[in-house]
Amino acid sequence: MSDTVPRYLDTVRAAAWIGLSPKTLQRMRVTGDGPLYAKWGRRVIYDRFDLDDWVAGRKRRFTGESIDEGESAGETESTDEADPPDESEKADGAESTDESEEAGE
Repeated sequence: MSDTVPRYLDTVRAAAWIGLSPKTLQRMRVTGDGPLYAKWGRRVIYDRFDLDDWVAGRKRRFTGESIDEGESAGETESTDEADPPDESEKADGAESTDESEEAGE
């Protein structure tokens, strides 16, 4: 059946393909939360394969699992490495606040 569906779909057909309303896809284009799309002039099109990939990327094993959780699992280590500079920046900010308080006294 998918052989008869064109590879590139307009918003209405793309929404039907993944089970959303066209209005939801329009909103997702604005917020950046939706599937990849392309524009040909004023015409918005979706690649069927990108729609399938987007849906596959949103699969979860349980309701408490966030979308970012699965994608950023490998990024947690790099975030931990970035924590010390963030803490020092906070310390610098705290020192400047202390200095401004001292200047006010």
